[in-house]
Amino acid sequence: MATILLVDDDRNHLNAMWRVFWLDGQHEVERFTSPNEALARAREQSFDVVITDYRMPELDGVRFLAAFREIQPESCRIMISGNADMALFRNAMNDARVHRLLEKPCEGFQLLNAVQEGLEQVSLARENARLRAELDELRRRCDELEKHSASAERPG
Repeated sequence: MATILLVDDDRNHLNAMWRVFWLDGQHEVERFTSPNEALARAREQSFDVVITDYRMPELDGVRFLAAFREIQPESCRIMISGNADMALFRNAMNDARVHRLLEKPCEGFQLLNAVQEGLEQVSLARENARLRAELDELRRRCDELEKHSASAERPG
């Protein structure tokens, strides 16, 4: 079951997003109205996807997601904004590596689709990391075999 972190200072919007996932029944969801409390939780618990609002009083969504990325770089990051403009989009992509920027209000199916795409991205990133580690191990073993073979070929 995928884990999702929801962050929005507007409790009504936060609960509306939570209901989408609750009705879907396929995700474990934690929700916070405080970005700082959400970051503290992210230091304790791993999340596959994080979804946040852009405008929040403590920390805007870009700064929150950039900080979240430092804690959990493999997680998918989604931001929702009622006033999406090019500067916001550019900052979100450059600073926080946001997977998707959705407009508020966001329909439930849009949210579920964005999360599904994000989960696929997370799964691919994890598989790539696993394959890279496996490849590194194979290279290390080949190097050892070459060294062993070279020492065995030397006349003694």
